[in-house]
Amino acid sequence: MIKEWNEVLWKRDSSATVSVSTGQAYFGRDINNPDVGDIRVTFNYTPTPQTVSILAVVVGNTFAEFVAKNGKNVSRIELGAVPAANMYEAAQKENKIIAWIVRILAVLLIIGGLKGIFNFLSTIFAVVPFIRRVIAAGINFVCTIIGLIWSLLIFVIAWISYRPALGITFLVLIAALIVLLVMRSRKKKSAAADTTA
Repeated sequence: MIKEWNEVLWKRDSSATVSVSTGQAYFGRDINNPDVGDIRVTFNYTPTPQTVSILAVVVGNTFAEFVAKNGKNVSRIELGAVPAANMYEAAQKENKIIAWIVRILAVLLIIGGLKGIFNFLSTIFAVVPFIRRVIAAGINFVCTIIGLIWSLLIFVIAWISYRPALGITFLVLIAALIVLLVMRSRKKKSAAADTTA
């Protein structure tokens, strides 16, 4: 194997060599003076025998990722004798957590983007601090509501075919947010009409 690596490195750079020492292989000219493009690989192993559980496909004398019906690759390793059902359940929990983190981040980015677009309105009224604060608060509220509605609408479109119950729940939430926004704007209009009268 080292001979093959030496041949590959020789083609790239005739002065490069493979140096092996105490669990480490270094591919380059000088191990004490690394250069761009040099590679250092460290090998570790567990000296005492341990039981591990592997979720993979056996290919010859090694393992490969299992390709599911949906085309996704599955491979997992855990210490101890863990049943396959528990390993699948743990992987699904991790995927759910990651999915919700991404969803929350997407909502925050949409709200932040809308605030970034419309914040110039409060800057225009910076001459009068009180008006600026009122406009900034209004912009924050409206952008948050519109951002939530927009995000939930995107989620509903994605979920309606896979998780109808969740999709319908979010449709109801979107309708409630729209009603809240309309009621708030009507209150403002009626308060403005009372002030002028």
